[in-house]
Parts: sequence; C-alpha cells; structure tokens
Amino acid sequence: MTNKIPAAATGESGLSVVEILISLVLSMLLTIAIFTVLHSTLYGAISQRGMSALQQSERRAATIMQQVANSGGYFVVSPTTSSTGPTPLSALSAATALAASAPFAAAGQYVYGTTGDTLDVRFQSALNTDSSEPSTMDCLGDTAPTSTPITYNNSFFVAPTTSSLDCSVNGGDPQILIGDGTNGGIEVDSMSVLYGVDTNGGGSVTEYLPASSVTDWNNVLSAQITLVFANPLYTAGSSNGQQATLPFSFLVNFRGAGSDN
Repeated sequence: MTNKIPAAATGESGLSVVEILISLVLSMLLTIAIFTVLHSTLYGAISQRGMSALQQSERRAATIMQQVANSGGYFVVSPTTSSTGPTPLSALSAATALAASAPFAAAGQYVYGTTGDTLDVRFQSALNTDSSEPSTMDCLGDTAPTSTPITYNNSFFVAPTTSSLDCSVNGGDPQILIGDGTNGGIEVDSMSVLYGVDTNGGGSVTEYLPASSVTDWNNVLSAQITLVFANPLYTAGSSNGQQATLPFSFLVNFRGAGSDN
C-alpha cells in the first residue's frame, strides 16, 4: 500500500504574512513614486502657464503705455478748413493745440503724474483723411471718429479694489487693461513712475525724479514705469522660496512730444 503525502509537505502552501506585508510596502512605495511624478508634472505645467500669463501681461502693459507715451504731445497741423482758410502753420504749436486743462496746468503740457501713482498723457487726433498721416490710438485702442481734431487724455492707474492696471480716456469710465484675475489670473498690486527730466535744456535726460519733485512738466522727456505684479507661483505659508510680488520696469519715451504732424 502506498502512503499519501500530506498537502503541506508538497510545497503548495500560500504566502506568509511577512511576504504579504512586503508586497504591500513595495506597492505603496511605487504608488507614492507615481503620485510624486504626477504632482511634479502638474505643478510644472501650472507654473509654466502662470509665468507665461505674467510675461504676456507685462508685454501688453509695456506696449500700450509706450504707444501712448510716444504719441504724447502730438497735434494735428491741418485742421478742418474754415471759411477764412486753413490755420497758418506759424500759428500751430503744442501750446495752441493743447490748451491748459486739468490736470495739465500749462498750455502744451502733455504729461502729468501724481505720487499715487497715476500717469496722464494727452495728444490730439483726427480722422485719418490722408493715407500719409499716422493713425493715433488712445489707451483703449480707439481713434478719432471725425476730421476735427480731438484732444485725448489717457489716464493710467492701478485700481486696488480689482488689482488691475486701468485706463480712462477724457474722464470716462476706467477700463481694465491688465489684472482683475483676467489674463491667466494675473493681478497688479501697484505702479510707480520716475520722470526723466532735462534740467539744463540740453535736450537729454539728466535725472529721474518722482512726480512730487518735477517742477516743469514740459521738461519731461521720458519715464521709468514700474508695475508690481502678484507672483503667480507664490502661495501664502508655502516654503517654496517664491516672493509674493514681482516688479517689472520699462522705459517710455516722450521725445516725439510736441511734434507737428
């Protein structure tokens, strides 16, 4: 008679508790590694989108403000002809085209600022009836709808309630240019301006001054504008080494101001 071998002696027994625990630990480590890679990938993508939105906002702000500044002091030399004939060229100047009007205290003045900071830039514009004449747009991208010259005052400022860079034209309702959670969630905290002043009449900037130190605005040739943006990568209470705000500075040039076009 053949003796039967017990099942336990055939090597077919199940996994031990130790082997099961080891398998669980290895699975847990693998899962943690996968989630770490996924988190890093997602954070990298979010960071890239945030910085891209910030850079686009910086470029947009600089482009609009530089365009308006370059038009500062522009006036039309060929207004609509009246019954007595066109205005003589000898009588056309920034001082006559741009009359004194708040906040511009002097005739011909095209730039003004406050320690707030705000920046006001004005110029004249008219319907482009001659293809050789440039098209002059205000800060909202609009042009004059009539051949009669119109003076436009472009007022730039940062609105704290919406954390945005705003602009209004001739005292109209402010429009948001950058911020208020738009443009990828970008916010603007503040704006500061230093004005490049020609203090000796040499035709070039000799020093940069805050608005409170400018005594003759007609001597302002340029401005250094600094916009302070909220850092899209910053998280309160986080230890990722990011600062809360990021300053962005650029120059605008008023040297074309007062030109007769």
